[in-house]
Amino acid sequence: MKARIVGSVIVGSLLLSGLVYSQEAGAVADESAPAEPTAVADLSPPAAQPTAPVVQPVDPVPQPPAPTRLFAGAKVFIEDESEFGMALAASFIDKKVPLTIISDPEKADFVVRSASQDRKASSAEKVTRILAFGAFGGSGDRYHATVSILNRDGVLVFAYNVKKGNFQDAANSTANEIKKKGIKKS
Repeated sequence: MKARIVGSVIVGSLLLSGLVYSQEAGAVADESAPAEPTAVADLSPPAAQPTAPVVQPVDPVPQPPAPTRLFAGAKVFIEDESEFGMALAASFIDKKVPLTIISDPEKADFVVRSASQDRKASSAEKVTRILAFGAFGGSGDRYHATVSILNRDGVLVFAYNVKKGNFQDAANSTANEIKKKGIKKS
């Protein structure tokens, strides 16, 4: 006995590929024999195709040019964590240098770099000084420091070299020099 099938019969579908099995509308099917689909979909998973993420071009926010002179209120990061670096930060506050010391180099307008050396006089040098100059010979100990201040582009905007008896005097001298000569007058 024959029966008429109305419409399409959906046998299955794959969600990922959207392929379906169907039997055409109006086909005659034999009740004793199962209906065969007229189109067979590939049941294997689709091959993975690399998809590159879509990147929208973003207009960069223009950065203002890096300052080429120190200015009052500038944010300064001191790289040196030695006793000289700490003394320099304290001297900035003590001498009322109008700079803001910050702890994040990414937010700084300027970075302070320093190299320092503590030269202790030997006992023989001290005895020789006392014999030659008496009580006015001094200890012979010297502290050398070189301070460089760079803007965020790496351009040198201030440099100072100092030789003093100890690191605290060297830091005070550096702070005074920056306050007098390094900061742009309004």
